[in-house]
Amino acid sequence: MRTNSYYTTTCMLILTLLLSAVQKGSALEGDVYKEQKIHGFTYGIVAGANLATIDDHNFTHYYKVGANLGGFAFVRILPEADISIELLYSQKGRNTSTLTGTNVPNLSFTRMYDRLNYAEVPVMINYLDGNNDHFGAGVSYGRLLNYTESLTPDGHINLHAQNYPFNQDDFELLAGAEFHIWQQFYLTLRYQYSLFRLRPEGPGNFTTPGAHNNLWVVRVAYMFN
Repeated sequence: MRTNSYYTTTCMLILTLLLSAVQKGSALEGDVYKEQKIHGFTYGIVAGANLATIDDHNFTHYYKVGANLGGFAFVRILPEADISIELLYSQKGRNTSTLTGTNVPNLSFTRMYDRLNYAEVPVMINYLDGNNDHFGAGVSYGRLLNYTESLTPDGHINLHAQNYPFNQDDFELLAGAEFHIWQQFYLTLRYQYSLFRLRPEGPGNFTTPGAHNNLWVVRVAYMFN
């Protein structure tokens, strides 16, 4: 079985390669885009993936891969700052077959799977450097469209998880960057975490103490102007 350290090492390697590509692209195109200034209103589209989990007592693994798709707009407010707003379809959740214990005697899970589909609206304040890279932080509102859940206890126990539905609204803090890689293409790296619990407390503490969305976002953005 692959351990959490294996996945952590793999993710770090992928991020290192992506950042190397960003630096190479900035060096090749820097002469052109260092002088480019985006004035007023700018818009574009994004496509990529969420690497997600839902926190609970015993694990935080970025095992669930979901889509992150939509559009965005930037509005310049200062020479080196702008406000961005996005409208996204965003898949979050968790997926693990690692044996996961609880605070209830003799109750563990052999598999936990959740897929939560959101319409999401992130709003950020961003700083722009000389290479048109964006570094920002903000908040995101997510409206739950639908979800799928499968929890497999280690034993003959009925959790009645359907009695503990996920909340319809989710508010998250987020921080990240848009790195210019080539012409009008950018690479997004972002971290997000829920401010509030995603659902009421359920049996076996499968929703506590956190039950927060916890995810990394990796995607490519294309700016039309």
